[in-house]
Amino acid sequence: MIGIVEGSDPALRQDYVVMGGHMDHCGSLGAGYYPGANDNASGTAVAMEIGRAMALLDRKPKRSVVIALFGGEEMGLKGSEYFVTHLPGDLGKPAAMVNFDMAGEGEGAACSFSPEPAAVKRILDEAEAVAKTLKDSSPLRPSDGGSDFAPFMAKGIPALTCSSNGPHQAYHQLGDTIYRINPDVMADIARLGYLAAFKLADQ
Repeated sequence: MIGIVEGSDPALRQDYVVMGGHMDHCGSLGAGYYPGANDNASGTAVAMEIGRAMALLDRKPKRSVVIALFGGEEMGLKGSEYFVTHLPGDLGKPAAMVNFDMAGEGEGAACSFSPEPAAVKRILDEAEAVAKTLKDSSPLRPSDGGSDFAPFMAKGIPALTCSSNGPHQAYHQLGDTIYRINPDVMADIARLGYLAAFKLADQ
């Protein structure tokens, strides 16, 4: 599932920031069903809400924002890998990727960022100065993977990935239900992600 908020600068709107998460979880096993409320309905809900908020802005960021909700993450990042190897022909290369994965269980945000360019960390710090929800942050390493930011990083596209700080006690279990979700932390992460994504797209 893909949506786009077109950038406001005619010279830059062909460039874009990808913002998203993955829609799949672990499916079913016998009579058991894995709801995936935290992993990753929470992340896709955050991405969609940020996209909705950006679409309502009077002044859009200079670059476009593509909201992409991937499938096949639990099978090995299939959806995001396909996206980065089949980029839309009428757009340029992504300027950055902002990922949301497991954003619903905890008390604040935990974000990791590409160490280069330094602007990614600076933008995260500027967003956090307003949102005041970040409990932990760290640079991403080339070996880091396991979520949809990884195929973008492998192509040299800067990435920022945000989750809640957990603990994610029902990870890949039948108990990952809506009753584990903290809507307040999802709202805080949405504010942080909105600010960061807007700043990345408005450079």
